[in-house]
Amino acid sequence: MKENRIATGLCLSALLVAISGCSKKPEATDIEASLTNAWSACQLVKPVDIKKTNGIDNGNSYRISIAYNLQITRDIAEEDLWPTKIPEPAAVPEINLNAASFEEIEAHSRAIKKAHEPMNAAWNRINDFYAQNCPEPASLEFQSLFGKSRETGLGRSLQKGESLEVTTEYTMVKSENGWIVQ
Repeated sequence: MKENRIATGLCLSALLVAISGCSKKPEATDIEASLTNAWSACQLVKPVDIKKTNGIDNGNSYRISIAYNLQITRDIAEEDLWPTKIPEPAAVPEINLNAASFEEIEAHSRAIKKAHEPMNAAWNRINDFYAQNCPEPASLEFQSLFGKSRETGLGRSLQKGESLEVTTEYTMVKSENGWIVQ
């Protein structure tokens, strides 16, 4: 009789474990690898302090709301990040194209190109910086998040350790290998 109670108890315990495993909802740890991978191309930031804030079970999928901090991994100069210090092109006197000679038009074209060189160099610096440190599409998301206001980073240098809180939602599905982002 005692053996039947032990066997029944073990069966009930196994059943409870199986049922609780089937009803498990995704947690922040289930999204962490996907989130880290999404930001991995951008050497400027890393997601930290990932927390689940809400979730909705939709039967075949689960909508998870998360909050995390996007932390700056090194000091970044304003000139590398933002077009706030882009110089205006120098003024070039206008010419009457209808009355100008071919040589005068070519000279005017060279003067315009020369006047834009400092501006083009500044833009090239920014574009090269992002290409090397945070290529698209991550750079677009980075600029969108940090470029909203002066408080979040627009128009100023960013310091290592600074962070910005991000809230977002993902739809996840249960696979044989656990929860995955859909």
